[in-house]
Amino acid sequence: MVVGVIIDNYGQPICCEMWPGNTTDVKTLIPVIYKLRKRFSINSICVVADRGMISKETIKALSDKKRNIPYILGARMRKVKEIREIIESHIDIDAFTEVYPESRLSQKHLHH
Repeated sequence: MVVGVIIDNYGQPICCEMWPGNTTDVKTLIPVIYKLRKRFSINSICVVADRGMISKETIKALSDKKRNIPYILGARMRKVKEIREIIESHIDIDAFTEVYPESRLSQKHLHH
């Protein structure tokens, strides 16, 4: 099973959705987004997902300008090149921002 938690812009949970884990992400994710937009009269939504959601099909569906679905997909750092290639094949890479975690060394310096 896949569990999606819907939170508001303050981080408070609103509800959760569940769907079978053996279905492709894009075929379940987009209908759930539409369902939630209708159920809660949501105008602005951002999908935040782990690396399991990264596929050519999912990125293409989320990037469709008609859908207006901003998203954040988590990825392992060693897969950045592969993911960049997937993204570049579907959309303008300049529309994205790559975010890096703080290193432990910089965190030590911040605390002293």
